[in-house]
Amino acid sequence: MGRIPNTRKKEWGQMIKLSVPKENWKWIIGFNALNMLDAGLTMFITHTGGRELNPLMAFLINQHPGYFVLTKFLVGGIMTAYWIKRQSWKVFPWMTLAFWTVCVWNLAMIFSSIEKAMQIGGAINGH
Repeated sequence: MGRIPNTRKKEWGQMIKLSVPKENWKWIIGFNALNMLDAGLTMFITHTGGRELNPLMAFLINQHPGYFVLTKFLVGGIMTAYWIKRQSWKVFPWMTLAFWTVCVWNLAMIFSSIEKAMQIGGAINGH
């Protein structure tokens, strides 16, 4: 009797095989690092009186900050795997730029709040 080929194992192996050209790793890592930085900056802003502009993310933060962080990381990871699987390499620089812009905006909001707080503090102290 002949053996039945184990095609299921081969299909699984093909499904998880994600080949990434070396030059694309910087964009993949950059996108995910900036996604994480955005989450951290957003948490800081919302915990110091600011608000999240994305209604879905604002809802998640209000429910529990962990839901926000988990969703942000899961969506970023799923998007990364999807783009790698489809070999959509051109999307990573654009998404990295988008998250870089959001992080710069968040930092500008943080520094603006600090500056306003220092001005108020100086006015209160008579300076």
